[in-house]
Amino acid sequence: FGGFVALRIATRYPDFTSGIVLFDTSPAWTGGYDLDALEQLVGGERGKELREIARREETGVATEAELKRFELEIMPLYWHQNFKEEALREMYDNPLINMDIASYMMGTLSKEYDLRPHLAEIKVPALILQGRYDWVTPMLGAEEMARGIPNARLHIFEHSGHMVFMEEPEELVTVLKEWVNSSLA
Repeated sequence: FGGFVALRIATRYPDFTSGIVLFDTSPAWTGGYDLDALEQLVGGERGKELREIARREETGVATEAELKRFELEIMPLYWHQNFKEEALREMYDNPLINMDIASYMMGTLSKEYDLRPHLAEIKVPALILQGRYDWVTPMLGAEEMARGIPNARLHIFEHSGHMVFMEEPEELVTVLKEWVNSSLA
């Protein structure tokens, strides 16, 4: 949800920062996950079950047990090819978000979240980083931001899902350094 927060700050407080980097995010919550892609990735009855849990998560009515199962089964799908089991273990051992916050974001705030009409108000340089195979925040959102933010640059990671920073870290560092040196120097 970091991208949601960053975009909100950039539109409300345009002088707060000199630039903004947006990782696999969207300017609006337009129905959430690409549930068709999720079901197709998993397949069979398991795909249908996970689709239903994802739908329940998006509406904020999934139980804690459902969310835990969903997270354990779905997190490997955040990666395109190079799933890092040790990285997933680290995420669960040191969580950055708790389920109450996630449920609130998914069930309450996301329904009201649509910054598309305000993208042109972002006056600072923006770097939009998007994994080609991200079904969590699909490519459409990145393309909308690239069109709507006046000084935006879109970089697509061709071998990543939602975990660009873990899947293609060397390319990410190169892109970030180049952008900082050319846009913020």
